[in-house]
Amino acid sequence: MSAALRFPAEPRFQRSLQWFENLYTEALADAISPRIYVYGGGGDAPVALFCAVRDERPGVLSSLTNFYTLEFGLSGGASDRELRARALAAIAAHIASEQYAVVDLSLLFEGDAETEDATAAFINAGFSCETFFQFDNWTRPDLDALEGSYDALLQALPSKLRNTLHRKARRLGRQHDMRIRLLREPGPELDQAIEDYVAIYNRSWKDPEPFERFMPGLIGVAASLGALTLGVLYLDDTPVAAQVWLHEPGRSVIYKLAHDEAYKHASAGSVLSGELFRDTLSRSGIKVIDYGVGSEAYKRDWMTQNGRMIGLRAMNRTTLRGRAAIAAALVRRVGKRLLGRASD
Repeated sequence: MSAALRFPAEPRFQRSLQWFENLYTEALADAISPRIYVYGGGGDAPVALFCAVRDERPGVLSSLTNFYTLEFGLSGGASDRELRARALAAIAAHIASEQYAVVDLSLLFEGDAETEDATAAFINAGFSCETFFQFDNWTRPDLDALEGSYDALLQALPSKLRNTLHRKARRLGRQHDMRIRLLREPGPELDQAIEDYVAIYNRSWKDPEPFERFMPGLIGVAASLGALTLGVLYLDDTPVAAQVWLHEPGRSVIYKLAHDEAYKHASAGSVLSGELFRDTLSRSGIKVIDYGVGSEAYKRDWMTQNGRMIGLRAMNRTTLRGRAAIAAALVRRVGKRLLGRASD
């Protein structure tokens, strides 16, 4: 069963079993009890919804997400909307039979077919539903028009950013021994780059990581799956900027970035961004670059399209025991057993 939920069989990395394993093990194990609903029947491939009950919210079923998550949705079933809609209907009915008062799903794509199907499934299962805005989501979906050309991308960027990239890169090259390393595969070099990333992050403007093993774990998992680019910029052998990009079929996600505040004036982060965009444009099949959640100005400079991430709150009106009985036969709920197993 789990093979169908693992990347790349599940092509969205943050919906894969490997993502949830790392998130649960390194960031959530002490605070939640997993509730994973798996639909399968009539020869259908398994489809799963990874949920949780949080210690501080008894009686509420939540998506298995936290501040490390950029998106959420069904796992498995690839692009088969009909299968995934059936799975959502059966899972929602099964959840209704468990008498949760509220179901909270976070970080859904507004206007996405799956979000619409999820809302319909919970309404049909006896829930009252409301959606609410959470974050902006900036993307660049026009990569085909660039034909892999970084120069074409530069010409499409705001002139201020384009000039900054040229000017700061030249200045850094004159004033320092500048080098950029792009790491993709497990090994000693990646291990050292992870240490450099952590050092940069700890000297950045960002709050300290509350779960210090999550990012090293994620980087290692992504590297083992061929889904990683970890870029690190060094000035005179000092690591000063780093970015973590996650690659999926057709899409690259800018997951995490940081720079040493002592080098803020040097725009080392922007220079590193340029090299990672250049590198990603050279990858075969990438059609979209996704800058995750948030509407920071630097994201708007690089991206061209703004979407919205929303939450779905479903409030149970009835247990619907009778209607849930049939669906329950097709849905199994598993928890720590699935997250703790590498494969079936």
